[in-house]
Amino acid sequence: MKRHICLSLLSLVMLAGIARADISILEKDGRAFTGPNPPPPYAKLLRDNGFHLGFPPVEMRQVGHLTLDQMKQFNVVVIPTLTGWTTQQKPEELGQLLDTYMKMGGGVMVFQLSFLEGIPHWEETNNWLKQYGASLRWEDMSDDEHEYKNPPAVPWQSRSFYWTDNVTSSPLTRDIKSLFYVPGGFRGPYMTGLDVNKTWQVLVSTEPTTKRYRISDNKADFVYKRLDQEPASVGAVPLLAVRKVGKGRLAVFGGSPAAYWFDLKKPVYAGVVNERGDGQRTSDWIPLLVNVLRWLGEPGAKSGKPGGYAGDVKFQLQPDWGNRTPIDWEKADKDGVSPELVQQTLTWHSGVTPDDWKDWDAGKYKPFKILIGAKTQLSGGKGTVADWKSAALAAGYSAVVFREDILKLSEEQWKKFSDECAAASDDSFRAVPGQEFEDWIGNRFMRFTGDLKYPPHLKERLTDGKVRDQLSWFFDVGWPVNFPLSPKTNPTEYWNYRVYDAWPIYVFQGGKQTEDNRAEWQQLVDNYEYSTPIALHMLGDPSQVASAASQANTFVLAKSLLDFKGAWAGGLFGNHNNPRTFTTTGPLIDRFHALNMYRTTLGSRGVPGSYRYKVFIKAHSEKPIARVELWGGDEPLRIYRPNTTEFEVTVDELHDRQRGLWLKVVDSDGNEARATGIMVHDKMLWFVWCGDHCNALPAGLGTDENGNVFYYGVGTRVKSSFQGIDGPAVSGWDMWNYVPWGTDTSAPAVGTQGQLRLITADGKQLPDAGEWYTSRVNMPYGTRDIMVERLTATRGVNWKGYVPKHQPTINGWYPYTKNHDLEAFTLVHEDGDLHRSAGEPAFQWNAGTITFKRDVTLSSKDSLNVLLSNFNTNVPTDIAYTSSGELPKGYPVIPLGKGGYLTWGGQMGSVTVFGLDDGFTVRAAYDGKKVVPYFGFNFPGRQFKAGERFSYQLLIMRWPTGMPFSARLDSRVAAALNLADKQPAYTVAPTVGKVLGSQFHLDLETQGGVFAGTISRTFLGTRLPVRVHGLNPRWTATVWRKDAANQILIPIVPRPDDGPAHLSLDLEKEYGELFVGSVVTCDTPALWLRVLQRSDGGFDVVAHNPGEKPVTTVLTGAKGGPLEGWSMKVEVAAGQDQRVNAK
Repeated sequence: MKRHICLSLLSLVMLAGIARADISILEKDGRAFTGPNPPPPYAKLLRDNGFHLGFPPVEMRQVGHLTLDQMKQFNVVVIPTLTGWTTQQKPEELGQLLDTYMKMGGGVMVFQLSFLEGIPHWEETNNWLKQYGASLRWEDMSDDEHEYKNPPAVPWQSRSFYWTDNVTSSPLTRDIKSLFYVPGGFRGPYMTGLDVNKTWQVLVSTEPTTKRYRISDNKADFVYKRLDQEPASVGAVPLLAVRKVGKGRLAVFGGSPAAYWFDLKKPVYAGVVNERGDGQRTSDWIPLLVNVLRWLGEPGAKSGKPGGYAGDVKFQLQPDWGNRTPIDWEKADKDGVSPELVQQTLTWHSGVTPDDWKDWDAGKYKPFKILIGAKTQLSGGKGTVADWKSAALAAGYSAVVFREDILKLSEEQWKKFSDECAAASDDSFRAVPGQEFEDWIGNRFMRFTGDLKYPPHLKERLTDGKVRDQLSWFFDVGWPVNFPLSPKTNPTEYWNYRVYDAWPIYVFQGGKQTEDNRAEWQQLVDNYEYSTPIALHMLGDPSQVASAASQANTFVLAKSLLDFKGAWAGGLFGNHNNPRTFTTTGPLIDRFHALNMYRTTLGSRGVPGSYRYKVFIKAHSEKPIARVELWGGDEPLRIYRPNTTEFEVTVDELHDRQRGLWLKVVDSDGNEARATGIMVHDKMLWFVWCGDHCNALPAGLGTDENGNVFYYGVGTRVKSSFQGIDGPAVSGWDMWNYVPWGTDTSAPAVGTQGQLRLITADGKQLPDAGEWYTSRVNMPYGTRDIMVERLTATRGVNWKGYVPKHQPTINGWYPYTKNHDLEAFTLVHEDGDLHRSAGEPAFQWNAGTITFKRDVTLSSKDSLNVLLSNFNTNVPTDIAYTSSGELPKGYPVIPLGKGGYLTWGGQMGSVTVFGLDDGFTVRAAYDGKKVVPYFGFNFPGRQFKAGERFSYQLLIMRWPTGMPFSARLDSRVAAALNLADKQPAYTVAPTVGKVLGSQFHLDLETQGGVFAGTISRTFLGTRLPVRVHGLNPRWTATVWRKDAANQILIPIVPRPDDGPAHLSLDLEKEYGELFVGSVVTCDTPALWLRVLQRSDGGFDVVAHNPGEKPVTTVLTGAKGGPLEGWSMKVEVAAGQDQRVNAK
């Protein structure tokens, strides 16, 4: 080990022997609220070493905001990142606080986070450090002579690490010999060197053999890259240094806070970086960190100032994740919606706080009419901002959103225009700057916010003068309201837009309507895209404003025009569960909100009251309101016919499946208002789009054997991609343990690449290898038991015109492409991801249908002429076997058939792919170290005619992480769930209805809406997936056990496309005599029936008549169900609810 001693510097910073002492640490970015995972182990590590850890006392959604009064209570402040997404205050403000704090005697430790935050973090940190004679270097480093190349095989392991023995001799480094660090980075390096002057004591440096490379410093680059193949210099560079500042002390470390702080004592990287080392030498980071923290806290600990905190942070589950408190809806109905109920049910990004709810109840929100789409003389229209303001105020508008052609304007012109908008805005009017632009394939868009900036990287984002990269173009100016100007004429399909918040359901050009996009908008809402409906008036002359005022217009519900300041997208547009914006040709919507729209029970099925939610609707109109329609995507849930000018109702509904709710109010002349934004789902398994609409982020919550909640991802779905057959993703517990903190990733799937291809008789591939599917991604059905994700491939793109010239691949994160209809066939594929709990295998059921557009004859020579997918596992494994034996090395082709399987070692859990069809085949490349299997079918010479269909299915299982191959989970599952389609491990004896099949799913068919029978008690190791056919989707159905006590009515509902209802059974608990079916029936199928379980265990039945005539009928409790023996005659008026106490 190399030791370098500088006596003058040692005397300057007065390094002394550090005795164990109680020292208090304030971590800037820490939060006592955790997600569904344990408290971070680093907190215990610090506590065990005599430190008292504290976090800023901030709200659960806020982190990283410090005050001097907070800091004064602690001896040391740790700054994982001076700037970035974790910080809620300006870096210069924070820097000034740290300056004052150190002068008082406080100690500060600063990490760098450029790997996650890039150039801005590096610049801001250096702006503060330069006063102390230090800076972070912006360069990449490598050291081939000190590289550890074979680290232990743990999930998400780095391929190699570097180490250094270049440690300066000092009391702080006593017994410290080596330090390991991670190569590479993301937006910046994981580890960077320091430049420090002579006031600093360098404790650790890289080795003299370190090669240092120049890297890009263009802020427009999303990921940094080396500029040269050869290093700019070779030599040691400091990594950790300390110095005195006033009475206090400062330490700066060039490493990220991931492995060196947040991931301490986790199995991330197998502990190589912060503890384990390479097996020959340890990484001594933990004792070094302890020494540095004690040294930093020494002045305050001795004098008592700053300091005094002697507690320890107490971790608690973030309230947004929910609770398991029963919901007493009856008490709420009796006493009104209590603040306690609002607080309990407005969880998880509800968009409305309890204080907001009070203001809504008090009627403080008023409708403000806004004109969207005006263009001034600046870029081709007429009139000034002041002219448009005068015309708008005269026509009853409260705001104008302008539409200037930003690609024709200079930054100076835009600033002047923005200043004009600010000058025209006051308490009675808002002038909002907006930008029109065209992208490189001819799409026209518009965007706006109250403080919209000029594009900072304009030249980098353009190709031939048109916008290329939508994602960077969007985020360059923050998070604007963004939408297509003309969906009907834009080349991009309506389902393929991203980074958008609104949708022009009406488009007017010069006063004439040119587009009606209501049908497309409804489909988007059905797919949970919560885009705000707007009316777009592309006007070029203030004289046109008066006529626009009498057409469709957009309204924003707000307490005052002060709500219109700054960025709008967060609160007024594209914000689910706070629908404050609507568009209308007549009626006005006063309120559209929900309580308990997310069922958030921390993965528990047994919380009374949690399966209900309420929707609050209020509207008024000059003309009588003919209909008020509440829709769940494509399915109407209520149709009221009030025939009054004012209407208000509270709707009781059930968590039977995920829905995107929207509201339509129609007056007697046919004028209508539309609003959306309420997403209804169960947090046990849910589908949601990322806020930028580029990709979906489906996920779920499960429980362990002790009932503790854990999170798991299902797998990201990126727009424009065919990502079918990707397998179930890992659990959040595994990601928390193995994926480094701050990694920008989704839950990893099993490494598949869905690429359905056919090999024809002439040896050609369909589609051609140069063609990629541009799939429509949607979620047609989701419950707490299954999430069905559908990929519809009718369109494709020739990727050679785009990759790699303009982008690395084609999907929703990259520029739009010109797509075309597929020539030979279309494909509809569905992934069904099943709910799971800890210790259970994760299943993904896959099924698809190919529809041929022309005659196709398959190859008689190729060993796999129907290729479904390959699994490019990229994970070393020396174990791979099929249901018939060990997988041979080479390129074997093995028929698997029904129940056959291939198993191999995977990342975070081994993987098994099961065949469910005859002819299912695997062709694998295997060298004993890595397996790349291709799955599909081999039908030599088979002919398909135009219009013919071919369907397939398969099952993918991820084993629980850590389960050994010797457990033979694959063969046990194949037998228990009857994957060979012979006999399952359980038995079913129906008394009403019949069993249709039992291969993986237990398929039941009802008779008169009911299935009844007995099922055996059986240990399966997982819940049994069940499909029920023949249910009325308008009538509440459930599973009921006749002899069980304290049951909860858990609603089930069929798929909206006439498919079955999905549920699951735990056959260790849910066995014996079972009822599955409609709880209440009647002789009028058009009547919609909801059965609500009360808090006393009884039931209410809500009968809704959507029709135009009254209905008289007898409601009857189904035999074997919870209301067996009950009946009642009811008369339900047209367009009304009738609620009765049933039992």
